[in-house]
Amino acid sequence: MGVLRVLLVVSLLGSAFLSCRSGESASIEIPQWAKGDTLTQLELDLKIITEAIQENPGVSENYYQRARIFSQKKEWDLAIDDLQKALSIRPNVGKFLHLMGLVLIEKSQYRAALAALQKAESLNLITSSLYIAQARAYLGLQDRFNAQNALNKAMKMDPYSGDPYAVLAELKLASQDTLGAISNWKKVVELFPKEIKGYRKLISLYQGKRWNDSVLIFNERAIALFPDSLDFQLAKAQTLASLYLLDSATVVYGQVLRKNPKNVDAMWQLGALHVRKNRPELALALYRTALNLSKDKVDAYMKSGELAETLNKPQEALSIYEMGLRNHPGNYNLELGIERVKNKVKYVSKSRVATPAVQKNTPVAEPATPGKPEWRDIKPIRSKSFIIKKDSSGK
Repeated sequence: MGVLRVLLVVSLLGSAFLSCRSGESASIEIPQWAKGDTLTQLELDLKIITEAIQENPGVSENYYQRARIFSQKKEWDLAIDDLQKALSIRPNVGKFLHLMGLVLIEKSQYRAALAALQKAESLNLITSSLYIAQARAYLGLQDRFNAQNALNKAMKMDPYSGDPYAVLAELKLASQDTLGAISNWKKVVELFPKEIKGYRKLISLYQGKRWNDSVLIFNERAIALFPDSLDFQLAKAQTLASLYLLDSATVVYGQVLRKNPKNVDAMWQLGALHVRKNRPELALALYRTALNLSKDKVDAYMKSGELAETLNKPQEALSIYEMGLRNHPGNYNLELGIERVKNKVKYVSKSRVATPAVQKNTPVAEPATPGKPEWRDIKPIRSKSFIIKKDSSGK
């Protein structure tokens, strides 16, 4: 069925291309139903539209369609290039300017984004999504007053959309109003119960407020709706650990690792949990596995090496620090760890050098020589600082 669908898409788009070979009518509109969520589907769409552009490079609509694909792939610079080409052919198309504004916001170029969006509005592209984009641009410029005005326009046009409330939540956060942000993200979740971003934002805000009951409630909802998103299960485990429900947290971390045995975050967090449960050996084993999978964090090497030192495993600690230094050459803390462990190893080696057997608490006497007293006849010499001088009366 999947193969048939792909062949149908190719056939449809190919026939559309062949039937329109020249002029602006040669544009290809990617059908909404043909858009897949997978990279494979995006690459297929990209291949089709790129071939159309190569055949007829003067069609602005094709550049716009390809820019949409690049935006889905988060390849912002390529999207901007195509939108500039589209606008060079037809400079006064509102939807081109709208998409340009959205992409520039992702690049944090808020002033340029706002200029594009305002020009789109002047061309009578009046939509709720345009005003939401303007609000985001104003928010990036820290202009909360105009951001609120733009959101009011968006809400008036589409009162049942969750998008304005999402931007309003960010506006509340910028004003240090965490409760207002929570309230607006809850509206997003109510209006779009299957919108994953709303749950992530809510859980993060609840964690920041340490409202653990709310974290667990929304975690359970999110896990039921998005069983493949392991970050919700990680958040649940973190909350359980913060409530000292260590056994329950361990079970959840285990579930995550069974679903994804290479989840490095779960390994580190479960390792830290084993340290708290006085199981350092298990923690160190998890740390070593995580280090083999992810080598980009210096703190991870330090944490693992210090744990090995605590367990009196200098050779393993040395191995960890040296591995870290190979991946992060010149790091001072790792070099210090190596030097510290090497000094410990040298000290231990010296202390193990064989010495004559001596009975405990028994001083060794030198062989008696003529005219030299035995060691038993030698009295301890007191330091000058401890000699008490007598006064003239002899006291």
